Amino acid sequence: MTPEQRFLNEGAAYFGARLIYRNQDVGLFSANGLALNSLGDDILAKLEQITDVEPKPTKKPKAKADAISPITTADIDKLLAV
Repeated sequence: MTPEQRFLNEGAAYFGARLIYRNQDVGLFSANGLALNSLGDDILAKLEQITDVEPKPTKKPKAKADAISPITTADIDKLLAV
């Protein structure tokens, strides 16, 4: 995987000829290809160290409260008869 593909997979985007990753300029794209600056080299080295990413376990959904049944006119009549 090329450095350009790695950054694009991580969410970087081009703005003009600049490659922007997390609001930071990490390189310049020219006719010769992508040229990373020193910040881009540092970030790429950190990204290459990350190899064992696992998703967090899913949480159990909370139990929903019982739905309140609507009051019928018969129920109202019983309450008013008292």
